[in-house]
Amino acid sequence: MKCAKSARYCVTHGNNEVGPIIPTRGIRQGDPLSLYLFILCAECFTTLLRKYEQKGWLHGCKEANGALRVSHMLFADDSYLYCKATEDEALRIQEVLLKFELASGQKVNFSKSSIFFRSNTLSSMKDRINSILGMVTGAEGSLYLGLPSSMGRNKSVALGFLKNKVKNRLLGYGTKFLSRVGKEILIKTAAQALPSYAMSVFLIPQEVTRDIEGLMSNFWWQSSSNSPKGWRLLTKPDTLVSGIFKARYYPRGSFFTADIGNNPSYVWRSVLEARQLVLKGVCWTVGDDTSISVLSEPWLPDTQNSFVSSSHPALVGAKVCNLLAMDGSGWDEDVVADLFEQRDQSLILGILGQHDHGRDKLTWIGEIFDFYTVKSAYRMAQEMNGWNTQDTSVLEAFWKKF
Repeated sequence: MKCAKSARYCVTHGNNEVGPIIPTRGIRQGDPLSLYLFILCAECFTTLLRKYEQKGWLHGCKEANGALRVSHMLFADDSYLYCKATEDEALRIQEVLLKFELASGQKVNFSKSSIFFRSNTLSSMKDRINSILGMVTGAEGSLYLGLPSSMGRNKSVALGFLKNKVKNRLLGYGTKFLSRVGKEILIKTAAQALPSYAMSVFLIPQEVTRDIEGLMSNFWWQSSSNSPKGWRLLTKPDTLVSGIFKARYYPRGSFFTADIGNNPSYVWRSVLEARQLVLKGVCWTVGDDTSISVLSEPWLPDTQNSFVSSSHPALVGAKVCNLLAMDGSGWDEDVVADLFEQRDQSLILGILGQHDHGRDKLTWIGEIFDFYTVKSAYRMAQEMNGWNTQDTSVLEAFWKKF
């Protein structure tokens, strides 16, 4: 106790030394002496348990004839105690814990402790032991030090937590601002590393490994929030990046009409490289405000070409709202007939039945929910480049190039 009470601390701040500081609440965490004291207390606890075992008051776990009985296992400040599932031994456990508390000053947190029973233990006995010790029965899927506390017959269920850990880690990071390189690093350093510790102990069932591989594959290829930057510039005009790009490259126009500009950044060059694909798949859904440019933006419901093909001089600079009747009842059919070719006329007048009573909004052609997906964009790119043809020579040329 003299060692514990004679501790002194000094704090160095700049070139000055403050202290000594004399602690009044015992050894502080991090003091080298605390480790030795902790081991001394653990040794006393071990000796007390062995004494109870020698007197026949506690019976540890014996897994086979000739094997040693295990009455306890200590992991740092955590302890596993083994005894028979009887009221007498439960009372002995309670007694030995109380003695240890009185001797060491440490206190067991019963609310954070739990009991595991063998499968043949009666439910009534479980309830009585839980009541005596003030603990709850350990859940089947509970973990200790990152591994299952108990292992049942269904190994896939017991080790299913690995799949959930990988899933939560990947969902936690998301893919909104991750490049391919970022995804690769995340998968290698985080997702693939998570099961490594469990693999050093258990043979992981194939069902679990397949599920983990599937999660990583989906994360690698998913595109729900990994939309191309061109699509984001169109559909998220109020974001910071959209405002900067507009001010820099198309201050008096839109992404549809923007050009490469003077001294463009590599990012802008990259975005423009994909614009042809974006323009192929994007289309305005006409709403109430109809602030859409008639000639320079896609708004006709045609999957092959959603741009107006008419070239009447009066359409230059015109907005879709200029084509509506004054009373707001629909299109001004006379204006439409005078300014547009037959193909455009039929498509425009056909929009009337689809008129969306709300703001104009951009949609992605070919998807049920109107949102961009990599799958639909890839399919569209195949069509644009003729990769989906059944012509053998074309396919061979494509794969050779690929």
